Amino acid sequence: MSEFSEQMAADHLIGNLYFNLDALPVVISTVNPERFPEGQAKTVYREMARLYLSPERNFSVGAIESSLQGLGFDFSYLTKLQARILPEGPDTLAEYCEVINRWADKQETTARLHVALKDLQDGAEVESVLPDLLRTLSDGKMGSKPKGRSIGDVMIDVRRQIEGWRNGETVDGYKTGFIDLDKIMQLTPGELTLIAARPSMGKTSIAMQIAENVARAQPDKTVIIFSAEMSEESLGLRMAASLAGVNTHRVRNRTADHEEYENILSATRRFKDVKIHVDDSADISTQQMYYRAAMLNAQNPLSLLVFDFVELGSDEGARRSDGEEQRISSIAKSLKAIAKNLGIPVVALSQLNREVEKRADKLPMLADLRYSGMLEQVSDVIVFLMRPEYYMKRNMACYIDDIATHSEGVCYAMVSKNRNGPVGRANLAFIEKYTRFGNLAYPGQGG
Repeated sequence: MSEFSEQMAADHLIGNLYFNLDALPVVISTVNPERFPEGQAKTVYREMARLYLSPERNFSVGAIESSLQGLGFDFSYLTKLQARILPEGPDTLAEYCEVINRWADKQETTARLHVALKDLQDGAEVESVLPDLLRTLSDGKMGSKPKGRSIGDVMIDVRRQIEGWRNGETVDGYKTGFIDLDKIMQLTPGELTLIAARPSMGKTSIAMQIAENVARAQPDKTVIIFSAEMSEESLGLRMAASLAGVNTHRVRNRTADHEEYENILSATRRFKDVKIHVDDSADISTQQMYYRAAMLNAQNPLSLLVFDFVELGSDEGARRSDGEEQRISSIAKSLKAIAKNLGIPVVALSQLNREVEKRADKLPMLADLRYSGMLEQVSDVIVFLMRPEYYMKRNMACYIDDIATHSEGVCYAMVSKNRNGPVGRANLAFIEKYTRFGNLAYPGQGG
């Protein structure tokens, strides 16, 4: 079939349809009339499709010829087709459809490349043009099939998921690396997870540990971290110190002892083959994030994207919006779009408003999200962090149900929204000296 041009494939397809109009429904479901190359075949196919899909369903060879006659069509084209084309089977018709769709894909890709090039020549920034272009190119056959799938095809993937769960396999997400938290949630491709807390609760620390855990568990994939708040060196130092169990303040002030310096230097070497990519651009938009993540994903598949943090996003469109709530909403929707378009989980950090500190228990709620409407709506999973120890050391009221058991060295990770799972609270260990999280050991348990 490769020797057929798109025009020859279109001619043979029309010739066959005239012999067998019953094949039209299958062909229409595969090739849109507007994807045909310009010419007489397109005119015939368009009229065939129009009459077949019309409410009157006045569909016959006579109706088609009557419609074409009204357009002043040259019927010698059909006469010649009928003289030289013999009826062919459904597999051959499917190949003709494929030739036409491949040609149309090339035409559409070329047209979009020309538009992008013109935008660049007119002064547009590369990072404002490429995201949509990359999304277009990654879609594969852009118009060869309608958007979506039949429920039967969807159920094939659903059965595969169910079989994976039954066999004890994790086929649709990644673990955070924290035992209690993994019982409630996971990081699922296409989903946005929001980690929110007041300052000094450990948002960045837990996000970096999750990033490290995923990177080590998925050594063939890359984790990308966008850190709008901390420099890449500061982030690297924090991650190495956390892994080594060394206080970064002592290292920076040169008061650490020989063993501490050796431990942290050793920890830096343990990141040599860990695929984590850090981008510390201070003024980054979600459009730029998508572009950079997509480019990296093309080189090596991504497993996770982390953004620290939402309020520092600098989307140009968001800046022109009416008010801060619209700006945050725009960023949240774009982060969710990145997750879906790249097929990866996205973890974003956000700071809570001060209302939480006016309550006696200090437990965050969804209403404590800054400009909570869209953040709450768009996020698939929302995790709040709260450390009772932080408030108790400052003589602030913090009345929790099990405060006597869980106060010192404990952080509550509260999953308050989970679109595809339960909500609940995980109790994590937190070593403040090293700003490191861990699994909490309960009485009678080891570790």
